[in-house]
Amino acid sequence: MKEVRELRFRENLSNKNEMLVVECILKSNVITLRPFLNEVCKIWKEQLSFEKSFYKIVVSYLADKFEFQLIFATWHDMYLTGKIVAKAT
Repeated sequence: MKEVRELRFRENLSNKNEMLVVECILKSNVITLRPFLNEVCKIWKEQLSFEKSFYKIVVSYLADKFEFQLIFATWHDMYLTGKIVAKAT
């Protein structure tokens, strides 16, 4: 994704509610939220989720800044929970 400069991963497999957190460090604080949000969701559905999955999106706005979270649970023979986070501050 062209808007993302770096991805940071935190894992805690003993926390069954949030086993993985992916933090997207953005190149710029000035991005258009909707296309970015659509791209993250598309990548999640097509490349990251298992056979069965659930996700929800939480977006917080404050003036021209936002925080985006895609919170997920996905499973097949194994399961994974966590969230993908991006902030424009």
